[in-house]
Amino acid sequence: MAIKWLTRIALGLIALSVVGYLAFYFGSQLVMDKKWPVRPDPVRAAEGPNAVTQGARLARLYGCQDCHGTELRGRLYVDEPGIASLWAPNLTLKAQTYSDADLARGIRAGIDPKGRALITMPSVAYSRLSDAEIGEILAYIRSLRPGGEVRPLSNVGWIGRLGLITDDYRTAPVEVANARDHPLPDFGPRFAAGRGLARACVECHGADLSGDRGVGTPNLNVVKDYTEAQFEKLLLTGRSNTGHELDLMSATARRRFNGLSSADMAALYGYLRQRAKTAE
Repeated sequence: MAIKWLTRIALGLIALSVVGYLAFYFGSQLVMDKKWPVRPDPVRAAEGPNAVTQGARLARLYGCQDCHGTELRGRLYVDEPGIASLWAPNLTLKAQTYSDADLARGIRAGIDPKGRALITMPSVAYSRLSDAEIGEILAYIRSLRPGGEVRPLSNVGWIGRLGLITDDYRTAPVEVANARDHPLPDFGPRFAAGRGLARACVECHGADLSGDRGVGTPNLNVVKDYTEAQFEKLLLTGRSNTGHELDLMSATARRRFNGLSSADMAALYGYLRQRAKTAE
């Protein structure tokens, strides 16, 4: 009799585990498969002598190469067992079949041509670019010679799926929607250039630059503790005002920010100082 009851209990626990796993799996799949509105996008690849150069500058500043590789041919940029294996697609091949509108939606809305969410595309930063700037990025992408392989689809592990269900991880269009409620403060024409450059900071520091605990980045009000020279050194080397190398910032500085001019860095510093001042 005891063995019979123990067997029933064991089978019941197995059944509950299976049901729980299926609910967990399909719940996370619903998040990833949610269809978003595919709205018309008027942006077209820019033309003119400086379009490709400007597009290449924006692509570098916003980190396109970080995920898609130096020639935008795609690569495996996250490979964490249990969390995810994330492949950035080969944009030189996508550009052969995607329209300008398809590419523009993917970049700043975070959805594919069928309305499916892109999991980790940092559209929260690109969503704040103007039509003209997106057009320049498209011009740069279309200027690249097609080549390389079609990259595999990304795979999200059980930890990543749990994060999607608990809202610890968010798909690109969800991040874009949330960012609409957190615009960067506008301090007038004097700080307009710096505000424009600060858009490149939201990917790591959050939509309103108040920091991202998931990534471990601080509120950029921390700039009040930096002199302009120390801030410039931070952007160029990733070293803090105390001389410590900041891992994430160091890598970002080398790949993205060392292309900024002194005038660019001064403008960004001025804007962030003004933001910190108004928060006091």
